Amino acid sequence: MEQNPTAEMVPLSEVNIPEISKAMAFHQPCQLPPLHDLENPSNKVIENPLERSIKQRLGDLPNDQLPGGLLICRVPDKYRERNKRYFDPRLVSIGPYHHGRENLRAMENQKVRFLRDYLARCSRTNLEELIGKMKTHEIKARQSYSEIIELDGDQFVEMLLFDACFICEIIYRVVDDEIWSTKLGVLGSMVDILSDIFLIENQLPFFVLESLLDVSVIASFVGASNFLGLNQTQSTPPSCEIAHLVHLCYELNIPRERIPYKCNSKSLTVKFKQVFISIKSRFLSKSEQKKQNYNKDPFSVIPSASELCEAGIIFKRKESSILLDITFNKGIIEMPPILVDGCEQTNLANLLAFEQNKGDDDFLFLSSYLSFLMSIVRTSNDLAILRQCGIITFAGTNDEDNALFFNHLDCMITMGSGTNLFTELCGDIKDYYEGTWHRYRAMLKRDYFNSPWSIISLGAGCILLVLTFLQTLYGIKSYIHS
Repeated sequence: MEQNPTAEMVPLSEVNIPEISKAMAFHQPCQLPPLHDLENPSNKVIENPLERSIKQRLGDLPNDQLPGGLLICRVPDKYRERNKRYFDPRLVSIGPYHHGRENLRAMENQKVRFLRDYLARCSRTNLEELIGKMKTHEIKARQSYSEIIELDGDQFVEMLLFDACFICEIIYRVVDDEIWSTKLGVLGSMVDILSDIFLIENQLPFFVLESLLDVSVIASFVGASNFLGLNQTQSTPPSCEIAHLVHLCYELNIPRERIPYKCNSKSLTVKFKQVFISIKSRFLSKSEQKKQNYNKDPFSVIPSASELCEAGIIFKRKESSILLDITFNKGIIEMPPILVDGCEQTNLANLLAFEQNKGDDDFLFLSSYLSFLMSIVRTSNDLAILRQCGIITFAGTNDEDNALFFNHLDCMITMGSGTNLFTELCGDIKDYYEGTWHRYRAMLKRDYFNSPWSIISLGAGCILLVLTFLQTLYGIKSYIHS
């Protein structure tokens, strides 16, 4: 290091230490600003990318004002594995879940034609007003689905417009009885389209349809479709908030009030058995009582239709339009008729999926009915018994396929005894079935009274036995007198 030759060396004794300290105090070291202030001179806090991503996902969540069961959702894979054909559309996609599928593109041109027909039908409405109306529904409509919709704004609004006008035109044609003369321009039937419109994954929010036509017209459309082969339990639109068409179909066709069940068929044997069980339960331990109650669960032990018939229980058709009006009295099970074909099978599966996802604490009405039906229908022989009684009517399929359909629905039902409408009914049927007298009487009737000739033979045998007894009696009396 070079030294300045002009600098004079100052002796250490002449250095004023306090003056140096004062000068050093005056020249404080500069403090550097934090790193984020250097990168962001405006002093704005930079958001963490992870935080930004999570906030976006929170903002994309569905509307909390709708109960989770009323959101339009996909069918779980565990249900779809065995019943895929009941949940996938065949001809037309409605809503975002199946939008753009290659096998459904043929109906997109028909949607354009139906939009033209809708504009011609509603002359007071023009295309600009319809697009504006759909744009006002976009945010709420997106939040009506359980999944985040990947379509951008214009794509989503276009989908709402075409799909909503397509459904409106179908409804008008059904109500005005013009549906069967409608030319689709694609291979397929109107039955397939009506079936696709009522798939749980193929739905639009109901308020979108409600903004285009009156609710009473939509309710008339559901009634004209004659779902489940029954009359509607309600002729007017329900007062509750409707989420989509499947929800409306459920409210109109499935009774929402519990039908009071009374049974007067308990024999003395059953009554004595119940008294014995109640006395015995007092001496059982808690674990044994728990095991006994579990074994008495009606759905774990209720016999099939074939077994019930062997025990003398008779199935009888009941002239009622209420699906849940099932009664049991004096060994007779009465059930209202139900029509089951390909379309009704699809409707039943989707209504069941909706009810299972709805998650009410109330009774699961359709689940209770189908659980009871699946408990007594296990084979084609069981189904043949109900068909011969006129309780179930099938169209175009055999008993084995229909029995398989009910068995496949079994995996979709999750239900406790508190939500089962027919727990008491099944318990009474089980008690009657386990009665010894009923079984022996049925066996006697089946083995010895199964034809007129058997009855005549038995009558002749009884007469012969009486005559033999009288002959023996008179012989003894004559012997005593002699």
